[in-house]
Amino acid sequence: MKPVLTAVTLATILMAMPALAEERTLSQTFAYQGETLYLDVGVGEVEIEAVDGDEVAVEVVLTPSNAGWIFGSNTDFGDVEISPKITEGKRMVLSLNDNDDLKEQWRIKLPAKAAVSVDMGVGRIATSGLDNSLEIDLGVGEVQINHSHDYGSISLHSGVGEVNFIRNGQQQQVSQTLVSQSFQSQSGGSGKLKVEVGVGEVGIEQL
Repeated sequence: MKPVLTAVTLATILMAMPALAEERTLSQTFAYQGETLYLDVGVGEVEIEAVDGDEVAVEVVLTPSNAGWIFGSNTDFGDVEISPKITEGKRMVLSLNDNDDLKEQWRIKLPAKAAVSVDMGVGRIATSGLDNSLEIDLGVGEVQINHSHDYGSISLHSGVGEVNFIRNGQQQQVSQTLVSQSFQSQSGGSGKLKVEVGVGEVGIEQL
């Protein structure tokens, strides 16, 4: 019986190993001075929420992108940090100094008046309450935007997937080809909302 018990015990340990995967949380707070926030992410999730005040609060939870494999991960992210910089045109660029083999979970709280641009490879992006221009370029995944702002220009596109736009409770008509969907509109509002997804879904709800 001992070999059987040993095998069962070993199997139990191996099954539990993914739950023991490392993670690391980074956080920083910046004074907002009118910059456009530009976020560069590889793989993971981004949540952006508009709040009162004049600060940008950033939290990033890092986990190995291969944490689900049975033997865990040997990814070393002890030296990974948030790398903020101000570029020409008053852009605050936020990214990691090294994101190889990492899954990034960004949580950002910032003033509603901030303009935001997100460039992401694979994952999910969700925003709520923003009142300025918002541009998103996502390779594969899902975008969900909830807002009440009257944008002057709206451009939504999914190369392979769906675009859903609900305005004041009404489903808006989208253009469709064989595999892609898009929506375009112009109005007397301010700023622009532009979302490009290579493969995946775009969901917009304007209250």
